[in-house]
Amino acid sequence: MPTLSNYVVITDNAITLPAGNVQNFAFDAPALNTAAPTILLFRVFPTPAAGLELTINGSVVFTVPAFNVAGGRSLHEVFQGLVLPAGNMLIATNTGAADVNITGVTLLFQT
Repeated sequence: MPTLSNYVVITDNAITLPAGNVQNFAFDAPALNTAAPTILLFRVFPTPAAGLELTINGSVVFTVPAFNVAGGRSLHEVFQGLVLPAGNMLIATNTGAADVNITGVTLLFQT
């Protein structure tokens, strides 16, 4: 039987994170079935030496200490065990030494 997914667009705006900078994104999503995988989709346009860490509600879901090549790419991260109560927060942190641009951040989930 097919399984369907819901989604929430966290941000579609292009955000530039300078080195060491942090950006918070508040978003709403219904309660999750934590047994099902959740998928975070996003595009990044890093410069070499930029790093990125994405945290949802205190859980790190994606980390790259430093991108080694410039240029845009679409990325996704699949993870489980995420709890989405009211007042959810995605925190994007540039952990590297150069700028990184992020856009099209979308969360796919099952309820």
